[in-house]
Amino acid sequence: MPLALWSTGYILALAAGQRFSDEFSRTGWQMAPPDLLTQDPIRTALAVHTQPPLWNLLVGSVGWASAGNEQVGYSLLMFAFGSLIAVLATKIALTTGCGPLAAVTIGVAVGMWPTTFWNSFALNYELPVAVGLLTVASIIASHGYRLRTRHLTYVSLIMTALMLTRSIFHPLVVVAVVVGFAFASRRTAHRVALICAIALPCAFAGAIVVKNYVLVDVPSTTSWSGMNLLRGTATPVPRDDLEQMARRGEISPIGATPPFSEIGSYPDALNGCRTHGLPAVLQRRFTSRGSYVPFIGARVDVPNYNYACYVDVYQQAGKDALQIARRRPREMLRGRVAAARAWFTTYPPADTPVGRWSTLARIPDFDTFRIRTEEWSGAPYYRSLVNEPLSLLVILCGATSIGFLIVAARRRDVSRELRDLAFFTGGAYIFIFAVGIAFEIGEQARFRMSIDQLSATTALVFIAAAARSAKQRRSVRAKVRATTPPSLARIDHARP
Repeated sequence: MPLALWSTGYILALAAGQRFSDEFSRTGWQMAPPDLLTQDPIRTALAVHTQPPLWNLLVGSVGWASAGNEQVGYSLLMFAFGSLIAVLATKIALTTGCGPLAAVTIGVAVGMWPTTFWNSFALNYELPVAVGLLTVASIIASHGYRLRTRHLTYVSLIMTALMLTRSIFHPLVVVAVVVGFAFASRRTAHRVALICAIALPCAFAGAIVVKNYVLVDVPSTTSWSGMNLLRGTATPVPRDDLEQMARRGEISPIGATPPFSEIGSYPDALNGCRTHGLPAVLQRRFTSRGSYVPFIGARVDVPNYNYACYVDVYQQAGKDALQIARRRPREMLRGRVAAARAWFTTYPPADTPVGRWSTLARIPDFDTFRIRTEEWSGAPYYRSLVNEPLSLLVILCGATSIGFLIVAARRRDVSRELRDLAFFTGGAYIFIFAVGIAFEIGEQARFRMSIDQLSATTALVFIAAAARSAKQRRSVRAKVRATTPPSLARIDHARP
């Protein structure tokens, strides 16, 4: 039922003029050049060093399988992820005690959530991450944290897949989460399964680290974290101050250059850079040329941030970012406040049926905090951030917080599985929020899009549980009144 209803909404949006966009495959900073990716998805994805390889591998495999009809393949892929969200939200609601009608309503509501529905028509990795988190939540809602062998294996596989998709899921964090599940399941799962569950993310993380070390001499799962950190620390500092810091030798010229500039803006990086013999994706300077980017409103050449000559730039950018943070703590703090404000925004979609549903009003979010977005690559993208519908955010954040507090209070009328679900949701929300504002400026909306669906599902489930509890209390009181003799009722009524 939720799949049928959500699919009907999807078809109606198509009938109203909504179209699928695969522009991310050509303009996404995390993506390898699309021609290389679809010709040889495995080798190209494994050569990507800016991000873990799984999303590039999936997109490339779908493009390779649907050669000549890539947009159709990509649209079916994102349709599958969007419909899975509706189905998983319904399953969680049913498992936690909601009736069929309430569960389907919750599933469709989460599936039609603005960021869910909008992202179903675009090729990006927010929905796959949301599906992974909802799948873990579904297992918790059914079994709590004390898992048997099969379900512990599922959790380990999903957490490993998340680690291989988005760099925000750091290997240390993923391993810590899996260890927590394994410890809670030590009496219900087989000992070999406990060891394998912990070893799985460790093995894949180690393989990615070794691969990047061999390719670009960076022993990490992501090579460009230094540039992300520079954007978070340098953009609140006045440009003249950065240039003075560079002249004084406190930072390098890279720290005074707008973050994520085209490689030509870093002339020293090109001097002595050799790409001969490296995989093709590391030799390509641009991901695509002349690609139209709607939020810029023009055709641009999109840099390939996996180009080998960027690697030294990323490493130096990280060092400069730490120097700026140490020497300019006030601006660093202002940047964190701006990042927290950006958490409650979303990127401006096109003027389409789904786009109009996704947003309410445009506001200049960063101007208040004196953040220099005009220097960013794709500056109009960030300068036109928009507020999410306020009422939805109040429900999203408020109800999730209430659920987390219920866990802390250990209320007896809340089932163990529901408490575990609330703890997982609250913990995931707090982690992504904290990491998202601590090290970045400008990507907060994308971080939140990955957790919206889980938060909304948990919030609606708790609202439904509260409604059921209130209804049961009213029913009990009514039965007590109906079975109480009139004489006792008058005596009870007369008591002071």
